[in-house]
Amino acid sequence: MIAQTAALMLKGANGSGIRMLWTTNTSGAYRCVRLIDGLALKTPHLCKYSDLKFHWERAGKPSSPSWWFKTWWNGFYGGLKHNQQEVRRWHEVGTREIDGVSLCPIRFHLTLGLLVIMTKADPLGRRPTFPAEDYAAFHLIGSWRDTGKPDTFGIINGKVVVVDYGWWVQKPAVIP
Repeated sequence: MIAQTAALMLKGANGSGIRMLWTTNTSGAYRCVRLIDGLALKTPHLCKYSDLKFHWERAGKPSSPSWWFKTWWNGFYGGLKHNQQEVRRWHEVGTREIDGVSLCPIRFHLTLGLLVIMTKADPLGRRPTFPAEDYAAFHLIGSWRDTGKPDTFGIINGKVVVVDYGWWVQKPAVIP
């Protein structure tokens, strides 16, 4: 997992050293996660240059502004939909627990999926156990998507939680 540290820094409370205000994880396909104290803030990528460049080269390097906007919008919209799905799933499942696994609690969210704030979870530090944790995640998430990845899980107060349960599949364009 590629993690970047925010450029914004302040002096430590005692005046010595530098303290980072947040850590940013930009490795997600659609969303950026900022970890601040006990919170995880999830927002859609405003601009993921590496993805735009990849799609631009794959499409034969088009110069049309409409192509750039459409490609950017598809990525941003995907982030919105993933956040909306997490909020929807949290409202459906809530604190339900299966085999000691539950969803990471959403503490606040903005409409349209612009922001989801969750309780920050510590890394799982191991692969999820199969079949218990995978099976529990499948039922809590509603999909097999990413259930085998350690990044999908975390630990809060010694309990295993699913931290990434927003999934959305874009429907392919219908060509008449």
